[in-house]
Amino acid sequence: MSANQEIKTDQLNGIIDNNKEIFKTVKTYLNMMKHDIDESVQKQPNEPETRVKRTVHRTFAQRFRDVLRASQSIQTEFKNAVQNRIKKQLKVIKEDATEEELNELAANPAECKELM
Repeated sequence: MSANQEIKTDQLNGIIDNNKEIFKTVKTYLNMMKHDIDESVQKQPNEPETRVKRTVHRTFAQRFRDVLRASQSIQTEFKNAVQNRIKKQLKVIKEDATEEELNELAANPAECKELM
């Protein structure tokens, strides 16, 4: 892996870690909202404010799940693209490698560096 690729990978890992922290924070706030809604349901079940809180929470929770799924999908696509690029590079170095060997090497960066 070139120095430029390593820098980009480190930057991407930083973004992924940052996203994890943001998702964790959002989940905490959603749980706090849920707790507040539960209290409102017990104290004032028929109040319009309680219904509004439920609707807002449901909307936020759905949006959060959508963003989380999109983020996970992008991470998976990136991981697959990186592994495919590594496999192409390995195929040049080790022309007689089987698809299974290429998959194993692509999944193990330490072994891959030794070979290169």
